[in-house]
Amino acid sequence: MGERDQPCAACVVGPLPRAPGPGLERPSRALGIAIGLMLAVAAFSSTPSEGVAGAMPEPSQEMLKNPNFTELDASGVPVGWEYMTPNEATATRLQVVRGPGGTRWGKMTMRHHGGSYGLLRQRLEPVRPGRWVRFRCTVRAAKGVDPRYSSLVRLIWYDAKNRKIVREYLDDTQVRGRLRGKGATATGRGVSKLDWTACTPEHAEYLEVHLIGRWAKGGWVSFGELSMTPAEAPPERKAKIAVVQLNPQSPTTPAKNRRLFAEKVAEAGRRGADLVVLGEGITVVGTGKRMSQVLEPVPGPTTRIMGEQAKKYGLYVVVGLYERDGDMRYNTAVLVGRDGEVVGKYRKVHLPEGEADEGLIPGTEHPVFETDFARIGIQICYDYAFPESARLLALNGAEIIVCPIWGSPRARGLGWESTARARALENGVFFAASIYGPRRSLIMDPDGDILVDANGEQGVYIAEIDLTPGRYKVEYDQDGKLVWRYFKHVYRKERMPGTYRGITRW
Repeated sequence: MGERDQPCAACVVGPLPRAPGPGLERPSRALGIAIGLMLAVAAFSSTPSEGVAGAMPEPSQEMLKNPNFTELDASGVPVGWEYMTPNEATATRLQVVRGPGGTRWGKMTMRHHGGSYGLLRQRLEPVRPGRWVRFRCTVRAAKGVDPRYSSLVRLIWYDAKNRKIVREYLDDTQVRGRLRGKGATATGRGVSKLDWTACTPEHAEYLEVHLIGRWAKGGWVSFGELSMTPAEAPPERKAKIAVVQLNPQSPTTPAKNRRLFAEKVAEAGRRGADLVVLGEGITVVGTGKRMSQVLEPVPGPTTRIMGEQAKKYGLYVVVGLYERDGDMRYNTAVLVGRDGEVVGKYRKVHLPEGEADEGLIPGTEHPVFETDFARIGIQICYDYAFPESARLLALNGAEIIVCPIWGSPRARGLGWESTARARALENGVFFAASIYGPRRSLIMDPDGDILVDANGEQGVYIAEIDLTPGRYKVEYDQDGKLVWRYFKHVYRKERMPGTYRGITRW
C-alpha cells in the first residue's frame, strides 16, 4: 500500500535544548505531553478485558495517547509524543502523512550521509507489575531501505530510580527464514507488522515507547497502526530438560551402551523430563572401537531403543551416533519425538582431524526442529567452538541449543564453561550439553547463568526452564545495584550484519 508524500503537517528539527535521558535532545516546542500522561494513567488503571485475537481495541482499552497521530501540536508533532534527536545536524525530518483508508503515519525522512537519527517517544505511568499488555505496530520503509536496519521499535521499563530494568526490542530479524522472531511477521518488501505481548516486570514504575528512524542513506521509514492494550497472560511454556553424565566402563559394547543410556532416558522420564540430551557417539565411548566400526543407518538400532523409551515416557531424546548413509559417513545427532519416531537429525559440520581421518564428512546445514514446547537447534562437540553455527541456529529461531559432546580440553579445560556461557548469552538461548569423563555436563539459561552443573559426577540432571515469551526477570544485588538481564533481545537487534561480509573468507 502506498503512502502519499504530501504531509498533512511537518516538523523539521532546529536547534535543540538538552533533554532528560541519556544522549538525547528534544525540541522545546513539543507540546501536549502532560495530557498524554494523564490519559495514559487512566488507561493503565483499567481492567484487562477479553476480546477477539487480532481485533483492534475499543477506545476505552487503548493505553497509548494519540496512537493514530490524529492530533498534532502547532509544530506538527503528534500530541502526547515527544520528538527527539541526539544530534541536530543529523536529525531526521518528521512528518505525519496520510495513508490508505485515512490512516496517519509518523514518517521519518533521512539524509543521504547515512547518519540520520530521530525518535518519537511516549511515556506511560504508572504501570502495574505483573499486568500483561499487547503492543502492535506496523513499520514501512521506502524502496531500498531495510526496516530491520533503519527502524527500531522498543519498549523500555524503568524502576523508581529511573534505571532501565528491561529493554524489549520488537524486530523482524528473520524475514527470509521460515521461523520469525519476536512475534514479528514480514508482509511484503519493506513492511513489518510487529505484535508482542509482554508482562510488566517487577519493580517497574513507568514505561517508554520508542519509535526510531536511523542510518538509511536517504529514503524514509514510517510507523503506524499503533496500539497498546491490556492483554490476557499467554499459556505458560515451561519444560524440563535433562542432561546425562555417564561414562560406560570398559570393556563394553555398542549394544550394552545403548541399554545403559536407555536406562538413563527412562530415569529422566520417570522424573518428568520433556527432553533428554545424551552424549556424542554413544556406541563408541568405552568400547575401544573406531567410529568406522559402529556405523549405522538412521533410523537404526540406536534410534529404535531410544524411541521405545521416548514413547513409553512421552519425551524427546537427542542421541549421538555414527551414521552410514550409502557410502557416506557422518557424526550425527538424532532427535527422537515423544511418539518414538525420528523427528530429524543434524550432521556435525565442524570435524576435527581425527574424524576426517576416519572417513567422516561434514554436514552442510544447521536445522532447527519444531517440538511441542520449543524450537531446538543441535550442535555436536567441536561445533560449539565456532560462534557462527550457534548464531545461525538462533537466527533460524532456536530457543534451545543442545550439544552432545565428547570433551573439551581447550585452555586446560577452562574454555568449556566460558564458551558455553558465551553461546547462551550472545544468542539469548538455553544451552544444554552432555559430556563424558570428569568434565561438566551443563544447562545454561539465556543470561549465561548455570542452571545445572554435573561437576563431573555421573547421573541425570534436570532443570525446569520457562520459555513463556514476554516474561522478564529483574534482579538487584545485595547492595541494591541492578543486575543487567535484558541482553537476550538487545544483542539480536543491535547486530550489524551488513558489516560482516568478510566473515565467510577462509
